[in-house]
Order: sequence, then structure tokens, then C-alpha cells
Amino acid sequence: MKKFLALLYLISSLTMLGACGGSSGGTGGGGNPQVATHFSVTTPQDATVGMSFNFTVTALDASNNVVATHSGTVHFTSTDGQAMLPPNSTLTNGMGNFSATLKTLGSQSIKATDTVTASITGTSNSISVGTNAPTHFSVTAPAGANPGTAFNFQVTARDAANNVATGYSGITHFTSSDAQAVLPANSTLTNGTGTFSATLKTTGSQTITATDTLTASITGTSSVIMVFAHCQSLGESCHVFPCCPGLFCNFFVGHGTCTFGFSQPTGSEPGSMTSELASRFTPACPMGIARESHTSTLLNNGLVLITGGDDGNVSLATAELFNPASHSFAPVGDMADARARHTATLLANGVVLLIGGRDADGNPLATAELFNPANVSFAPTAVTMTTPRESHTATLLSNGKVLIAGGDNGTTSLAAAELFDPATGSLAPAGSMEAPRAAHTATLLKNGKVLVTGGQDAEGKVLATAELFDSVTGRFTPAGTMSTARESHTATLLSDGKVLITGGDNGSATLATAELFDPTSGSFTPTGSMQAAREFHTATLRNDGTVLVAGGADFTPPLDGSARAGLLPEPTATAELFNPASGSFTSTSDMANARAKHAAVLLPDGEVLVTGGTSPKISAPARSLASAELFQ
Repeated sequence: MKKFLALLYLISSLTMLGACGGSSGGTGGGGNPQVATHFSVTTPQDATVGMSFNFTVTALDASNNVVATHSGTVHFTSTDGQAMLPPNSTLTNGMGNFSATLKTLGSQSIKATDTVTASITGTSNSISVGTNAPTHFSVTAPAGANPGTAFNFQVTARDAANNVATGYSGITHFTSSDAQAVLPANSTLTNGTGTFSATLKTTGSQTITATDTLTASITGTSSVIMVFAHCQSLGESCHVFPCCPGLFCNFFVGHGTCTFGFSQPTGSEPGSMTSELASRFTPACPMGIARESHTSTLLNNGLVLITGGDDGNVSLATAELFNPASHSFAPVGDMADARARHTATLLANGVVLLIGGRDADGNPLATAELFNPANVSFAPTAVTMTTPRESHTATLLSNGKVLIAGGDNGTTSLAAAELFDPATGSLAPAGSMEAPRAAHTATLLKNGKVLVTGGQDAEGKVLATAELFDSVTGRFTPAGTMSTARESHTATLLSDGKVLITGGDNGSATLATAELFDPTSGSFTPTGSMQAAREFHTATLRNDGTVLVAGGADFTPPLDGSARAGLLPEPTATAELFNPASGSFTSTSDMANARAKHAAVLLPDGEVLVTGGTSPKISAPARSLASAELFQ
């Protein structure tokens, strides 16, 4: 009986001991099983930016005992968004030693969290991240400058993580790719930075370099500074500046004021296209090369990139930059391919995508290339479109990708579309439009969808239909019908989200009509007619909400029924403004040149830059223009 009672007591004791234990973990003082409740993260109090250091993570229970059997996976985060942290890791016997690198100055911390049980976490004490010794300079200079005119630039000493090296006390020496440059004397920086003045004297692409006088590896070079010939506005004295050979002055008889215009080819009447200085159009220096069917793209640095086009005989590979400060152009080298009727799209990263178009032999292109404003250079991409195309559209979507739609492959209009992804540098099919289209328009709406209107189909028929591309579904869907068929028209997104459609050709005559697309109702509604019929014109939204409609060609048959010249456009110098409030068009000043197939872009100061185009005479072949002007 005594043996039985002793055995019963032993079993009872063991049962009670098991009831007091945990479900996981090791054994601490007293022999009780443990459960990890948190981590301790032990780091040094100080760290140097860009330099790695070691830290320790330990799994602890509620009494801060080490839980040697904790087998969860640990994830690391930091208040430093630039930190280099370990990958997800497991602990050994409840502990782990790791390495991290912090890159942001100031007070930072590191956090460890169990990937399954988020409540098991821990954060280090504050780590004071100090500056590292300077490794290089950053040199910040304007994108454009005038020869002989001083400008300011900034030099900053930076460490390996690009933080300002505030303790830099060295002496900086300056050099430039411009051998004639006037540069600062050797100088010191204050708290790692300094602002200086320089004067460049040689036109073209130039740079400024800053180098430490003792440690040559501490150096830095600016992005390209385009030095433009300075072009002054024409004043009452009517001086013609040597840098602007395309300009001329003429005394306007009876008014006693100065007028401006652009020189005409030999044999034409000088002054035949002049207008009074009161005109809202003012001259700019001419481009280096005459061009039509080119592109004009405002860059993030405030300069305008002009690419390709046709000089009246052949497609061009040349490109140039316009500087709004000097009203002048400077060449920037050639594209990889000659292109006309191509597209140029400013990407979210500031680089310009140039794709498709017609080459120097008149064949559509499938190639693409990128222009980088930082080094002012073109570089071909490794991708090509599935089919060559010209007269297509390219639209930057809200997600940063570019929708390339329709166009002409040299034989027929296309319905196929593709997407360019800047993140991967790749092209992928994007389905097909409801109808093949060339010489159509594509407009990004405020809701993120793309409105595609009109164009010419595969049978040569001009279309009145429209469709919408949804980047979320990747599909095109019908979007109603315009009041009239149109190709070579314009589509402009207005401030209120509606789209203004103007002019174009319906297959038999040039149009003066206009209409509005309302994304809310999904319908087209006629609005006031333009003062002139136009196609191959431009329509530019201005800062005040009005739209400048300029130039274009009128192919309307003569009223007497006589045949018109088959391929000769009849461009106009007229311009007009659309007022969304009244829904009407009113005439404004004429341009100095009649133009069609030109380009127009809104500048940061609110002016509209108009460049190139074609301006033939009725009895002569079309002539491309090098002239440029600004609408104020």
C-alpha cells in the first residue's frame, strides 16, 4: 500500500510540473520552459555614414532571459531609408551577430521583428550617425549659359553615401572644358559647400570640374552646360545681331516703328512677312537647320530639345537645344537614326524616348533611342518595336510607361499598340485598337485613360470614331464618335479635363470645325468654329487656360472648282485663341512666317515656342523653315 501511494505521488508531481511549463523555448532558472516575447537589439552608440558596423539580436522572454530555442526568422528595418541591412535571418541559440551600414546623418535606429509573430520585436537605442571623410565633389551648374555672361554654380563636398561632408577643410581648384573660361581662384568651402561665379566663352557643350588641391581623387564634374549664342530682342534701333542671321528689320512706312520678320530665300521680297513689334509673336534666333515634321520637347532643366524632321528632301538625324534665356539654339549631336514623323516622350526620369518615324530612305523605323540631358547625348536602346511605324502616337501613362499606338508601316495603317517600360527598358504588346489609325491623336485624360481620336484607317478612310485605352485592364474600348471624321488634327487636354479637338482633314477638305470631348459623359459636343480651316497645325494649352492654335495648311479646293496642286500645302501665318469659358475662337497676331508641320511647346515663363515647319509658295515646291518665334 505504501508503494502504491508513493507511485501515485510521483505521477501527480510530474503532472503538475508539466502543467507549469511553456509551449516552446529553452529552460531558464528554476527549469521552467520559456517563450520569446521580444528581441533586444544591441548596436554601437555611434556610427560613421557609409561604414559598416556589427550589431547583435537576442531573443528574450518576459523576464529578459535568453530563449535559446527560438527558431523564428528575423526581419530588419531602420529609420534610415538608405540603410544597408541584413537579409531575413534565423538566430543560433537565441542570438545572432549581423552587419549594417547607415547612410543618413543624424539619430537612427535598427529594428528586428519576427516574420511570423509581429509582437516579437525590438528596437535598438539611438545610433548617432556622423559624417564621413569627403570622397568626391558634386558640382551643380545651370543647364544653359550665354557666352561671356557670368553665372553661379555650387560645389559640395560629399562622403561615400553622398551626404554633405561638413568637416571638409581642403582647398578646391577649378578647371573647365572651355579653355577660354573665366573661373574662380582656388577656394575653400564653408561647412562643405560653396557658391562661385564662372564665365564660359565657347559655344557648345561645356563642363566645370572641381578638384581638391592635395587629394586629386576628391573631384567632381558638372553636368553638361550648353553655351548658347546670345540673341537680343529687336529694339527701336533695329540692330541686327550677327548671331541671328535669319532676322531682319524694316521700317514700317507710316507708323514710324520698328518691325521684325525673317529673311526669305533669294529672289523673294524681304519684309514681305513682317509684322509690327506690337505683335504678340516675337522672333528668336533661327535653328541651325531647317526642319519640318520634327519634335519639340521641354526638358526638366528648362531647355527645349528639337529632334529630327525633314529638310524638304530627306529625314534628319540632327538635333539641337533651345535656351529660353538667350532665345537661341545650339547643336547637340546626331541621333542614332535619322527620323521624321517620329515621337519624342519625356519620361519620368527626365530622359527623352525617341521612337519610330521615317528614316533617310523614306522607310518606317522600328528602332528607339534615348536622349539624356545630363550628358547631352543620344543612345540607342536594345529593343525594337514589333513593327516599324511612323505617324503614330506615344503617350506617357500615369504608371510611367509609354503607350505607342497605331501609325503607318509603309504599306498600311496599324491597329497594334505596344508599351515601353522605362524601368526594364523593354517593349511589350498592348493589344490592338478597335480600328487601324495613322495621323490620329492620343491624349492622356485626368482619370488616367488615353483618348484616341480619328486618323486614317487601312483602306485610306478618314475616321470619326474614338476609343479609350485603360492602362489597368490593358484594353481599348469604343468611346463614341466625333461630329466629323478627322486626320492630321489636334487634341488638347484643357484645364477642366475636357479635350479640345480642332481642324484636320475629312478626306476631301480641310476643316475649321472644333469639338469637345467630355470624359464624364463620354460624349463629343461641337464648339465654336475656328477663324480658318487648318490641318498640320499646332494647339498649345497656355497658363491662362486658353489654347493657342497656330499655322497649319488649308487644302480646301478653290471655290471656282479649279484643281489644286496635288501635294502642295497652302500654309497660313494666322493664329487664334480658344477660350474654354466662352467656347469660342478669336483671332490674334499673325506669325512672321506661314507654317505647317511645325512644332510648338509651352515654355516655363508662359511663352509658346514655335519652330520650323514648311512654308511653300503656291508655284514652288515646299520649303522647310529654320525660323523660330515666340508667342507671349
